[in-house]
Amino acid sequence: MIEVKQTTLEIFEAAKALMKKNDMDGNLVIDRLDQSMVLMDRQLVLGFGSFTRQDQLAFLDTLVLSDQRLWKSMGDGLVKAMLNMMDLRGVKEVYVLASPSTQGHYEDIGFVGSDMVPDKLKGLVDMPVYAKDQTIMMETRLPEFFDTACRSKK
Repeated sequence: MIEVKQTTLEIFEAAKALMKKNDMDGNLVIDRLDQSMVLMDRQLVLGFGSFTRQDQLAFLDTLVLSDQRLWKSMGDGLVKAMLNMMDLRGVKEVYVLASPSTQGHYEDIGFVGSDMVPDKLKGLVDMPVYAKDQTIMMETRLPEFFDTACRSKK
């Protein structure tokens, strides 16, 4: 059974191994397990996501999937679950750095491109955990995201 749930220390060890396979340092997010979620199939970690938060602003700084082919079928569910977690915690603005290969997936979910890094975000982006090729800033607003983004655009 596929499920998305908040990360625990026990589950994080498997998520950390997935991050290592993708050249990410899991030790940089261990102190934010309360701001992270895992995508699991029984005991197998298929994906991991984490965000940094400051007041009503959040930066989705880690998103890794065991197989990029999971984006359309399950990756968007992980992102939406994380957005729901952020919304419940009072976050109003969410940003992510996307690579050219993931930009379309974020657009399909409901993110839009942002021309520059807002000054208020610079304090959160100092130590993100992301792949080296991520260069496109994208954003969405909460709770407005849930008014339209969960409906299919096809």
